[in-house]
Amino acid sequence: MKKNLFTIIVLLIVSGQVMAKSSITQPDAFGSSIVLTNIDKSSFGAGGGPDGTGAGPGIEFYLRYNFTPKVFLTVGTGIQTATDKMLSMDAFRTTLLPTFEIKGGIRPVAGNFSPVIFAGLQAFGHQTTYDMGPPVGKVTDDRYYDAAFLIGAGAEVAVSPKVSLMASGDYRYVFSSDDDPKPKFWVAKAGFTYHLKKKTDYYREEIEYPLDESELANLDDLFLEDNSKGSKVQSDEELADLLFTPEEEAGGDVSFDDFGTFEEEYPDSEEGKFNQSMDNLKGKMNQKTNMLADLQSRVEATEKELAKLRSQGVGYGGMTDGASIGTLSDSQFKQQYESALNLFYNKQYQQAITSFGNLMKSNPNHTLASNCQYWIGESYNGLKQYSQAISAFNMVLQYPKSFKFDDALLMSGIVNMKLGNTEQAKSNFETLVNKYPSSEYTNKAMRYLGRL
Repeated sequence: MKKNLFTIIVLLIVSGQVMAKSSITQPDAFGSSIVLTNIDKSSFGAGGGPDGTGAGPGIEFYLRYNFTPKVFLTVGTGIQTATDKMLSMDAFRTTLLPTFEIKGGIRPVAGNFSPVIFAGLQAFGHQTTYDMGPPVGKVTDDRYYDAAFLIGAGAEVAVSPKVSLMASGDYRYVFSSDDDPKPKFWVAKAGFTYHLKKKTDYYREEIEYPLDESELANLDDLFLEDNSKGSKVQSDEELADLLFTPEEEAGGDVSFDDFGTFEEEYPDSEEGKFNQSMDNLKGKMNQKTNMLADLQSRVEATEKELAKLRSQGVGYGGMTDGASIGTLSDSQFKQQYESALNLFYNKQYQQAITSFGNLMKSNPNHTLASNCQYWIGESYNGLKQYSQAISAFNMVLQYPKSFKFDDALLMSGIVNMKLGNTEQAKSNFETLVNKYPSSEYTNKAMRYLGRL
């Protein structure tokens, strides 16, 4: 008995440490299952036990933590019974209460239909009631505590972005029992899983955004106040002044005019050549700055025209929002959607923009239409066409429903930071934090806000 209790305590401590690293306060999903438990006939030894064993009813409640789209951890508790008759007792009934179960699983294929393989441990207390017949009647033994290994497989089917149905079967070996032979169980489960983060794995394709300290430091250098100088670099001209204006030296003030005079007196000196190179570089930089300003003006004018066309009901490729060319079936849409995603992940951004745009033309009301719009923005970001990226992300926010609202707000903030639009970036991050406090991107947005 003491050995069994020690085993249970160790099991609980180990599982607690695992769950602590899995953000136990923020599970990805929860669910419930109906459970049928059958005692393996071999558990009774040769010539022992009843003529047959049935399966007793039970119920389980569980939480799920997703490490990746294909790897997860489940913890659960509930009550189980094992009987000698199907759902009823003739000679005996074993009641497993309390139960605690932890198992790790793998989905080899993450999609609407996902086979599952899992293994884990179960800790439980159990009492057995025996029907001794008259005149003794029913007798219940003391409560014992044991632990079992389990291994099994099953399948999960997504019926909506938030709900999926599951069924599984597993085999359990009670390794801590003092009985000989040790008990073995067959367990079948069927139930549902509710996904708390608004999306199943199919609908949520995640990428890592810059968050490590070195990348945040780079953003600080670009967009935040330089405390050592007490000012912020706000334009290319100011940057040029910082790069090409000589520092004050101990021997007195030095200026470009001084270098110019020096060059006239000593035209072949190294100082004269250096000064001439600096003038050339500064001239080229001013020329580039003017070109960028001109391009920016053109982009803004183009965006205004696009906004005007959109307000008139014109979508991609000159189609009206209500139009549709060659409407795809749901399975065809999702297949082509995955192909477009592969283009994005392979950094074929222009092809990805075209593919996602074609999908939106085919079925503008599809569940994944706003996802397409979002990945168009990501593709423009990959091409460093930041104004177009922001426009695409803003269009995501115009949808009545979308799986990508929080993603679009985060990326709008990041891209606005790249463009130096600090106030707009703040607005994006604050909207994300206030409107979607449970989003997995909320902490990232708060870290960015702390640096603006």
